[in-house]
Amino acid sequence: MIINNKKYQVVIIDNPIENLDDKKCADIFGKLLKMKHTGYKVTYGDNVLPMDKSDFFSTHILLCEVDNNNYTPIIAYKSTSYDKCLFYKMEFPALTLMKEDGTPNCVNRINTILHSATSPSEVSFDSSWAQNLEYRYSDDQSLKIMLREITMMFAVKHHEYFKIPHMISCGVVKVKTDQFFYKIGLKELCSEAHFIQKSINNQEVVIFYNDSFSELALEMAKKYNTLWDDKLLILPKNPAALKIAS
Repeated sequence: MIINNKKYQVVIIDNPIENLDDKKCADIFGKLLKMKHTGYKVTYGDNVLPMDKSDFFSTHILLCEVDNNNYTPIIAYKSTSYDKCLFYKMEFPALTLMKEDGTPNCVNRINTILHSATSPSEVSFDSSWAQNLEYRYSDDQSLKIMLREITMMFAVKHHEYFKIPHMISCGVVKVKTDQFFYKIGLKELCSEAHFIQKSINNQEVVIFYNDSFSELALEMAKKYNTLWDDKLLILPKNPAALKIAS
């Protein structure tokens, strides 16, 4: 996709720990972590790290600016599926978060979603939503609108492609990601969905659940379908080894 003489491409890195010997994967993944660290540091404080063990086995969905085969992440988020948490012996991140900062009602709701899914691979926690600061502070309003629309497309297409019908995510009130999630059809997880997240210096946050998207999100998925189809996929060399018996 060419806009203002710049080329953009969707990149999906699935389970990066399995591909760090791939120079392109290592380069993009390193830039991605740097982008997230810089963005969260500016927004929430020097002591905030938007990464953990799950970054190495999650699925990362990015839009990159491409120049002579050099990929610069522009927007991104990670999706951590329940089956991979089971494989790597890590508690599902949404559960951990609600045990620390939420209520028993939220914990019970997540457990119900996990146990009612047909397979552990059908539930994900999508987090670490981030944007390149150069683009975030750009004066180009049309570019900002386009990036929001592409992020909407990401949510729909990513869950379709990986066959993940159940999505849990969190929106931070300060940066209005909660408002973005309302627009794409997400619903508050439960009646106690609003909480204070200590790990981002006591920000007000809303936790969401979704099993269907809004008409607006579906419209954006159609609008940017060609961009999605032209994606670069960096997948595990042996995905069968990661399968968890459902």
